[in-house]
Amino acid sequence: MTKLLRCLRDELVQGPTRLARALAYDKYLKDKYAGRQRTIVVALCGHNARCMFTAEPVLPIIFPKLEPGSR
Repeated sequence: MTKLLRCLRDELVQGPTRLARALAYDKYLKDKYAGRQRTIVVALCGHNARCMFTAEPVLPIIFPKLEPGSR
């Protein structure tokens, strides 16, 4: 099998986009290793790290509110 065909086959198996591949990998980790990580898709950010890390759904995960006296 040529390198191009292998790449195309792998892409079809794993997913056609980076998002699809990331979600497939997340599912694999959860299924195989009982992973407890949370995956959040932040819409309209693309590869903009500032957009991803400052999005409303992400902030409570990065900066959780600590209970008084829990430190």
